[in-house]
Amino acid sequence: MTYDSLVSDIEDYLDRTNTALIAQIPSFITLGEMRCAREVKNLGLKTSAVSTFTAGQAVYAKPVRWLEVISVNYGEGSTFTTVSRTAASGTRTLVLSEAHDFAVGDAVSVYNLGGTTYNGDFTITAITQFTIAYVSGSVTEATTADTGGTVTQPLNNRTALLPRSLEFCNEYWPDRSEVGTPKYYADYNYNNWLIVPTPTIAGPYEVVYFQQPEFLSDTNQQNWFTQYSRDLLLYACLLETAPYLKNDSRIGTWKDYYMQSASAIKKENAERINDGGVKRQEDQ
Repeated sequence: MTYDSLVSDIEDYLDRTNTALIAQIPSFITLGEMRCAREVKNLGLKTSAVSTFTAGQAVYAKPVRWLEVISVNYGEGSTFTTVSRTAASGTRTLVLSEAHDFAVGDAVSVYNLGGTTYNGDFTITAITQFTIAYVSGSVTEATTADTGGTVTQPLNNRTALLPRSLEFCNEYWPDRSEVGTPKYYADYNYNNWLIVPTPTIAGPYEVVYFQQPEFLSDTNQQNWFTQYSRDLLLYACLLETAPYLKNDSRIGTWKDYYMQSASAIKKENAERINDGGVKRQEDQ
């Protein structure tokens, strides 16, 4: 399924040529996608993001298209910011803002750098007091100022932060200018989290979460729904058309088909989590 074929399918199912109705189909698709993501959370919508705490900063932005947190973990280790980047013959060289304690053969995580093929997990191949080098890709790039990158040890020995209410966190750590070892996180608002105690060091953290896939459009023809749950998405979109058409008799039909598809996906997801009969813990 693609966005264009989904539009065509909806037109065929509705069997109408009304221009105003056809113009509303993109809205029906977006509403259907939102319904699917909210109501049928599954492994296909599960992802993770790695970033770095800032020493003395308590509020952090949530990832784009975030829907629901599964877990938040942080790791301890040396973390450095970048000054510049260079690429030559598959080797990436980063200049750091201060002398580092990495050695050749160490594993590092690199993120938030500009350019291409710089970000990811790598093994250091060469060092100086202020630089590290690793192999990635084949792009060549002259030395470029880049102060937005972070280099840290991978998230080994993860420590979980526990979810709490904002009121609990404010009472537990009322003075955000005081720092300590993070223990809890809370929804500060829809777009941000509060971390308490306020982090002492700029250590790495990882958020595992459910996300809303990028919405379909003329320029984004496919996402997880079109690839793996075509029936669910089609029936969700058709369900959204019924109120617009004031066709109450079709609401029950499309809802039944949608719920059958949703149940099948949830059952499949549960079987995968069971992992061959051994039940694993999974937030749903």
